[in-house]
Amino acid sequence: MNDDYVTKQDLKEEFTQFRTEFKSDLLAEIVPLLLEFQRNIVSHMDENFATKQDLKETEERLNEKIHDTETRLLRGYEHHARGTEAHLKALDARTMASLVTDASLSERMSALEARMLDLEMRKRPS
Repeated sequence: MNDDYVTKQDLKEEFTQFRTEFKSDLLAEIVPLLLEFQRNIVSHMDENFATKQDLKETEERLNEKIHDTETRLLRGYEHHARGTEAHLKALDARTMASLVTDASLSERMSALEARMLDLEMRKRPS
């Protein structure tokens, strides 16, 4: 990635990487809970199946883990977004400084051209 500019391709790659990490983090959190849920069901099958309370507790833990995972991922993305925003502001400031410099040079060139024209007009033989 070029340090001065962010392209659509750079953003697409960042988003793809974020989505991949999000999926893997989410799976890492959910799979153990699903396995635990399955073990609970199997173990309770011998005890006349799982009770509604057991299922509700497992569901609550699963929902809590999902929520915690989403929160951590969003916080991580927020930190990344802040860094990107700072980088874009710096680029914008450089761009604006460049435009001001270009405008200043253009104004100075116009003034010089006007002076040259005045000098040429004065030296013209009558």
